[in-house]
Amino acid sequence: MSLLQLPLEILHTIVAYQDCERLKVLRQVCRILNQLVEPLLSSAITLTSITACYTPSPPFYELLEALANGMTNIGSHARSLSMMCLTRSLISNNANDKDHERNNEDKMRKWFLLALGSLKGVRCVSWVIDSSDPQGIQNGIIQWLINLPMLEELTLAWNSGISGDIRLDHISNLKKLHIEGTPQTLRDGLLQQVVSIISNSPKLVSLAVTIGGYNTGENKHLTFNSLFSMLPTSLPPLGLTEVISVAPYFPLCLDDAALRHLKGLKSLKLEGILHKDKNEEGASSWDKLRLHCIQLEELELTNVEDTALGYLASYSGLRALRFPDIDGSQATRVDQLATMFYTKVLPKHVETLEDLTLLSPFGSGWSFNAKYFDVLSQCKRLKTLHVAWEPDVAGAEDTLYSILDLSKTFPRLQSLTIGFAYPRSLRGRSNHGDPWGKYRQSYQTKVKKIFPEYKRVDIAKNLYMVQVDDLEFKIRRCQDTEGYQYNYTAPMTWKRGFLGA
Repeated sequence: MSLLQLPLEILHTIVAYQDCERLKVLRQVCRILNQLVEPLLSSAITLTSITACYTPSPPFYELLEALANGMTNIGSHARSLSMMCLTRSLISNNANDKDHERNNEDKMRKWFLLALGSLKGVRCVSWVIDSSDPQGIQNGIIQWLINLPMLEELTLAWNSGISGDIRLDHISNLKKLHIEGTPQTLRDGLLQQVVSIISNSPKLVSLAVTIGGYNTGENKHLTFNSLFSMLPTSLPPLGLTEVISVAPYFPLCLDDAALRHLKGLKSLKLEGILHKDKNEEGASSWDKLRLHCIQLEELELTNVEDTALGYLASYSGLRALRFPDIDGSQATRVDQLATMFYTKVLPKHVETLEDLTLLSPFGSGWSFNAKYFDVLSQCKRLKTLHVAWEPDVAGAEDTLYSILDLSKTFPRLQSLTIGFAYPRSLRGRSNHGDPWGKYRQSYQTKVKKIFPEYKRVDIAKNLYMVQVDDLEFKIRRCQDTEGYQYNYTAPMTWKRGFLGA
């Protein structure tokens, strides 16, 4: 049976699993495959004038003209749109270059808003707002967002400010909102506009805030909770199920204003500390989650503390738990927390965990240890596992092989990543260049040597590909003996896919 003789729904499934490069090849095979592939390739569009690092194809200005004049059906398939760096300054004294840039700017002003108007089925928009973009273009984008009939997810990132005349507060009916910026760009007036967007979106389920830089000066009083405290008291409670706070200097505290909208919270991603309500004595924010019977199903946390572990040990049902950067600066304290996790927390969630990340930059009790093999092996539903490994300790080779043995106990495992845990003596030092670079290079050399010596490869149970740091190892048949082994293939490569690129 040929590929094209398969039922259409099976063809759809096969095509959906292919990466961008393979899809571009498939669409050239025949008309039928092109009809299946085109909606996938055209579902996400990026509009940007940047050409230094990557070149969109068709080029930015040609794509705008094609969309504006109906010369392509890309617009009918587009469901996601990213906009960034819509204008750029060319550092050149060449008159021809400047004329070329002015010509491109004229094209952008002529075609951009017409092109946006052709994208009526877009549901997800990401916009990096730059003060260098023409005000007419910014106003046009906002009007388009207001009128977009199926808009559900919006990311607004302030690169270098926004015109004072821009009004965002009429955007409404979102399900997901992500705000990115700095304390300086989130001045009170702009923050109030964000609050208006939230107030106008009664079905909002996901709220994410990413704030970089220090919260100082006139913005020092701004916190994540400012968004909740500024909401009208007459507004019915939001049904937020996901909160993401990547903002160490824009803290989140579970006070009454926040908890009112978080009764259905299921997913929390937090960079920094979950602050305690300064108006209350005793109870931490983690205690409040427990007292209000809010049981998270997904948690990502960079600052692991005993109150957080105590909360996790109070119930069962976690699906995803990620500690991607555990602080190892206080060795004794960190080891105590690791012991608490493995003995009191993990056993509570072994029946439901699908995603587990335990990574620390330094050797500690959080690094993989064979004594925790049994409790980890009970997580039969795991699909993703990221663990830390100490290459410098005695028995490091056996520990690495134990991780590979452990992976065979997870029938649903799809991804295994092993990260390096550096010597404890490096705590407090810069993580750039030597000595970290020297250690990393020696670790990678060591792994390339010992990984192929793992003799217990089972092609029915071991993952085909394992990632160690940024190295890939794949199962290959042994050349000199019967059986299989893991061979180093190449460093991990990152591909950026653009429409038609």
